[in-house]
Amino acid sequence: MTCRNSAGSYACACDPGFSLQTDNSTCADLNECNAANGGCAEFCTNTYGSYHCSCKPGSELEANNRLCKDIDECAVNNGGCGQNCKNTAGSFECSCNPGYAMMFNSVTCLPCGGNYSALEGSLSSPGYPYVGFGTSEPCVWNISAPDGYNRVNLTCLSVRFNDVGTCDVGSLTVTSLPSSTRTWCSTPASSFFGGKSMLLEYFNNATGPDTGFHCHYAAAYKKTLIMTPARANVVSPNDAAGFYVNNANHTYIVQAPSTSRICLEFLSFSLESTSDCSKDYVAVYDGELVTAPQIGKFCGSSIPAKVNSSANGMVISFISDGDTVDRGFSGIYTAKSALNFVC
Repeated sequence: MTCRNSAGSYACACDPGFSLQTDNSTCADLNECNAANGGCAEFCTNTYGSYHCSCKPGSELEANNRLCKDIDECAVNNGGCGQNCKNTAGSFECSCNPGYAMMFNSVTCLPCGGNYSALEGSLSSPGYPYVGFGTSEPCVWNISAPDGYNRVNLTCLSVRFNDVGTCDVGSLTVTSLPSSTRTWCSTPASSFFGGKSMLLEYFNNATGPDTGFHCHYAAAYKKTLIMTPARANVVSPNDAAGFYVNNANHTYIVQAPSTSRICLEFLSFSLESTSDCSKDYVAVYDGELVTAPQIGKFCGSSIPAKVNSSANGMVISFISDGDTVDRGFSGIYTAKSALNFVC
């Protein structure tokens, strides 16, 4: 406050930011924000003897200290986004590249879903082996068996779901197209044998800290043929290059007339060789089931001798693992009268 003397009198005056009261001798703070918001574009805050303008989050004052301008959060450290940052009015948005999912913290992107068509591979929940990462949307994997294979086998090595069975916290749904579906949310998963394609859908709402999974998939070939002709060829399931496929289970069930016996002759034979034929092999059974007595089990590159059944049924089963492949085998069976039977 200041006092100004004049002829025969005086007058009081207030400093900037204050107003003279009705007694003409005291000053009170002037609330500049009451008049046109103090000239501020957004917020006006009165202070003792002054005021200042401020802006909404995501904006900042211009040089005149009254108007507001948008802050480009993406210009500094990519806005904290793990992958893509998009500036918006007063804010910003993070997004993920295809094949990634946004976690519930809205900034972190982790691998999530995708399309697979390999002989084998692994699939994991986002962040595995760490578990409990919530996803803003379900992760979906689409697995298709490559050409020459007719099924996908899935083995889940680790599945953890901190759920009471309602599947509200987290779940893993496996669909073997076209129709078979299984969902896990509280019990451990093991093996799942599907068709030529398989869909996996994983969900986690981030409230289950012990939620996650790790699975292995492998393309396989499984086929069973009922053979009733008196004479027919049997061959391994080979690809276009002339090699048998991995993970195969190819079975011929020969059903001859009741008065017949069956003779099997191998014409060519080239399989992975092991001392106990435990990897790739052809097994022949004396009957129409693989539980029937085994006539022989063959592998390697030597053509086996002829084998025959004791009655009118025979199973010829070709099995391969996921390791070495070779040219496979070919053979021919003949159903002959049991009377004076000679193979």
